[in-house]
Amino acid sequence: ITPHVHTFEPDKERAHWHFGDAPSADLDPDVFETLTTAIDRQQPVDIDYFTASTGTRWEGRRVNPLVLAAPGGSWVCVAYCHMREGLRDFSVAGIERVEPCTSGGVPDDFDRPEDFDPELYFRERFGATAGDGYHTVRLLVEPDRAPYFERKEYHPTQQIEEAPADRPDERMVVSYEVAGLKDVRAWVRSWGPGVKVVAPPELAAMVAEDAAATRAQYE
Repeated sequence: ITPHVHTFEPDKERAHWHFGDAPSADLDPDVFETLTTAIDRQQPVDIDYFTASTGTRWEGRRVNPLVLAAPGGSWVCVAYCHMREGLRDFSVAGIERVEPCTSGGVPDDFDRPEDFDPELYFRERFGATAGDGYHTVRLLVEPDRAPYFERKEYHPTQQIEEAPADRPDERMVVSYEVAGLKDVRAWVRSWGPGVKVVAPPELAAMVAEDAAATRAQYE
């Protein structure tokens, strides 16, 4: 089969196409380049890092950088953290300084974990944020929102469950397998009353708390 080739002039197509600007953060190009080199050389680095969620600043935190990724449009460096003794995500925008580690003038190195697969690492996330533990999220979707879930897969694990015979109101249940609840919590809130959390109970409580706080702001 001969493939079809299409050509066009971008200036003439502006009225037909539009790509909005994604949220972005300023990145230090030197930090980005140093991390890229360290990943390629499998060289540990010491970083000065600011954790925005807790307002904590760390100096000289040693990590083994494994991969750079941009889930949800925000650059993160996945690295083995010597302090936490496990894999952690570090926002590249939060890295204020990075210094390759050496011993006696000779670059240090590390062995990349054989079982680390970036595709699997990010698969269960519902956005950019990693979380503790895995959860089965089940949502009750109102009829006017159901078509959105029928035509779009919001997560690789999305499953649309068959409506039981005792619920003939055209509402559907959609389920996901996710790592962490922070991002899915914000996503559920964006649907308003069109989506209700069925499980897990802790996610339902989080969304109910958010809704109560929002209502209080407008009273």
